[in-house]
Amino acid sequence: RGGLKMAPLFLERCCFYTIIRTQLFAYVNECIGSIFVAHRQYGKVLSEGIMEMLEKLCQRNCK
Repeated sequence: RGGLKMAPLFLERCCFYTIIRTQLFAYVNECIGSIFVAHRQYGKVLSEGIMEMLEKLCQRNCK
């Protein structure tokens, strides 16, 4: 649920940064770090899936 609250903030930041992948990745990792600390073994798989999803979201919302 925490992740959903982050979404508007994320999109704001992602628009602000003109979507440079490394910055996006750093920010997403920060979010994932706080959300999935207890599930380290899933962290990498989740971060890859979420990165893809968020990049598409950003590209759609921040053209």
